[in-house]
Amino acid sequence: MSLEPEEFIDAGDRVVVPLQFGGEARFTGLEVKFAVVHVATIRDRKLARLDIYMSRAEALQAAGLQE
Repeated sequence: MSLEPEEFIDAGDRVVVPLQFGGEARFTGLEVKFAVVHVATIRDRKLARLDIYMSRAEALQAAGLQE
C-alpha cells in the first residue's frame, strides 16, 4: 500500500492534501491506484481530525476554500 501526496494546501487550521492511494491487490496481484483528498484539522500542533473526500472540489469546500 502507498500514499503519495501531490501537494499541501494551507487552509488555516486545516491542510488539504490531494494524494494517490495505491498498492497491489492481495489475491490477484493487480495494481490498484485511485485519487483521494485528505482534509487534516490541526489543533495545538497535533492532528485532531482527518476527513477523506473523493473529489478535490468537495474537500476544498469542506475546508472553506474554493477551487
